[in-house]
Amino acid sequence: MSKLFHRFKILFPYIAIVTFIYLIFNYYESNKSDFSFLYNIKKEYLLLICLFCLIYLITESFILVVLINHFKKKLKISKCFFVICATYFFNTFIQFSGLGFRAYYLKKFLDIKVVDFLIISILFIYIELTVFSTFGFLGIFFIDLFNKDLSLVKEIKILLFLVSFVMTFTLYFYKKIFDTLNKIININKIKFIKNIYLFLSNKENSDIINSLKKVSIFYVIQFFILSAIFYVGYIILNKDDLILLSIIASTFTDFSFIFTFTPYAIGISEAFLYASNYNFDLKISEILFLSNIFRLSMFVIYFPLGVIYLIGFIKFKREQN
Repeated sequence: MSKLFHRFKILFPYIAIVTFIYLIFNYYESNKSDFSFLYNIKKEYLLLICLFCLIYLITESFILVVLINHFKKKLKISKCFFVICATYFFNTFIQFSGLGFRAYYLKKFLDIKVVDFLIISILFIYIELTVFSTFGFLGIFFIDLFNKDLSLVKEIKILLFLVSFVMTFTLYFYKKIFDTLNKIININKIKFIKNIYLFLSNKENSDIINSLKKVSIFYVIQFFILSAIFYVGYIILNKDDLILLSIIASTFTDFSFIFTFTPYAIGISEAFLYASNYNFDLKISEILFLSNIFRLSMFVIYFPLGVIYLIGFIKFKREQN
């Protein structure tokens, strides 16, 4: 029974992708008129989105540099960029395999422990969610404050505020929170949480806060890059309230990256975009367009570069052996 369940876990993402593609095809066949905007896309817009995606990948490379520097190691930004492209390449087919490749690479060439890499990666993801929820809330709050004609969903504002507040509060008071929970429910039994706490408390990792501050700058940049990508997407769709819609799409798309049960979050990003835009009368065809224009533009960049790098990487490994 356990073997059957294990096989199901492996096959589930691909079953979900095939099902999702099948549903999209059927929807397109039945609603071709809803996709008429595709014929009016200007090449300039596509090139601009690809440029934004390239910058997004470069910021990912700098985030990897910060991670490596935290362990007193060094790796050129150019190599980090190709490692990131390879990471995305692997994740296209098997979710989290890119994370495994990065862990292997850093262990093999920089002697960074896999456990330490995974812990600091989780902390970086924590900062990413904090940044996106905070800037998402502030953006929506100020737009709503100065434009009373907009019909914003209160639930979205409340959700983003709560996520931002809880995550920021936890980040600053993690020691007191851990000690309090440990007294109440003996949280030490949860090895995963205990390891993160020990990592943060370790004197050798005392500069972790500085690393988190540095990486937060790049996540702020990513927030604006992703918002810019969706801004262009909404221009193509000829929508109003471009800034507001772009902020919402950017924030919730980033949230969807955390729940990547399928390769490249196929179906997950669409669900998050649909849920966060249900009162803006976006059609399903438009939701599909918005999620995939970012996905495909990223693919155009990282896929060929990832293949080239992996061919060189495999060749290098063979020469070593």
